[in-house]
Amino acid sequence: MKSANTPPFIEHMVRIGSFAEANEILRNPDFGSGRFEEESLPFRGRTLLEVDGPEHRGRRQMERVLVTRQMLDLYDDEIIEPVIERSVRAAEGGRGDDGIVRADLADLSHRMFIQVAAAVIGLDDVNSPERTALLESCMYKLNTAFDVKFSTREHAEVIAEGLEAKEVFRDSFFAPSYERRRAMLEAGEDVPTDLLVVLLRHHGEDWDDDLQVREAILYMAGATDTTSNAVNHAVAEMDRWLAEHPEDLGRKTDPAFLRGVCNEALRLHQNVTALARRANVDTTLSSGREFKAGDQVALDFVEANMDPEVFGEDAEIFNPWRDPPTFQGARPYGLAFGMGRHLCMGLPLVTPIAGRPSGDDEDERALARIVRALVDAGVELDPDRPPTFAATAEDVYATLPILLRAL
Repeated sequence: MKSANTPPFIEHMVRIGSFAEANEILRNPDFGSGRFEEESLPFRGRTLLEVDGPEHRGRRQMERVLVTRQMLDLYDDEIIEPVIERSVRAAEGGRGDDGIVRADLADLSHRMFIQVAAAVIGLDDVNSPERTALLESCMYKLNTAFDVKFSTREHAEVIAEGLEAKEVFRDSFFAPSYERRRAMLEAGEDVPTDLLVVLLRHHGEDWDDDLQVREAILYMAGATDTTSNAVNHAVAEMDRWLAEHPEDLGRKTDPAFLRGVCNEALRLHQNVTALARRANVDTTLSSGREFKAGDQVALDFVEANMDPEVFGEDAEIFNPWRDPPTFQGARPYGLAFGMGRHLCMGLPLVTPIAGRPSGDDEDERALARIVRALVDAGVELDPDRPPTFAATAEDVYATLPILLRAL
């Protein structure tokens, strides 16, 4: 497991590693989010992730239509399953002379979620290999710029690359799709339920001309960076677990095992290793810790998600059979999706929400569905090609070579 480095932007903040305290701060309206650094504002400024108070509540309510039960079922049937089938089929192009298919899961999972995110946002014509490759090239640079505060590269270079990629994203994908939906609405035609239509219908009078583009980038970054990396870690951790626990080889497709694999991968491997909050007023936590108005706090998700008081004495170890946490409000995947009013909108698309009753058909959302498809394809880590990690304090694979022995 790659250990997370401390990103410089939180070094001056009060660091919180207790799950209980981090959970309380995320739920407490006395702590606000947003604008802790200026570099990434061209990519995330005033997006749902950055705003608070009435603006956040209104935007969240506006966009909640994208994750209703009806929409989740539609994504499963009309987007996720076809994307999985296309992507696995395309991977067969990597078959070697020995008959074994070799692929890079970091690239494969990224490409899968690009297509899923494009459909949720409403970006047209992203099904062809050429268009998907163009969008993918944009998103690698945009994702890095979006979270530049974690990057170990020269930040000015990252931002410059991100701004160039943003122009391509806007001109080649966002603008044509946005204008097509505007024309459909003006003509009274039926329109799909996607982010672009939501933004068109609820355009705020005080929005700048670029806000819709940044909101689309937020959705793309959440899917193509965070969620695709969860697939990578789930497969890597599962491969290591099965090598050490051969008794579980026959349970690879057991829904309970797959849920455990995905939950543990999410808990132990967060893209966002630390989340910043600011005390809006003087406040005291249940633990007795006091904050003055203006204090900046760094929630250490890595440490909090390994808190033995919540996840057991072996909390640092990957264990797909881990008992559910007994701490009130804690979920098996920890703080991977945040908590409270800023809980990630994409959570129900990625994985079932722990604690909610669900039928067998809901036991697998996008993350487990993709991991299951890879298991069915005979996925293994490639012993001859070690993985590499990205130049960032985040726990992100740059490459993850795999074998697909059942294709």
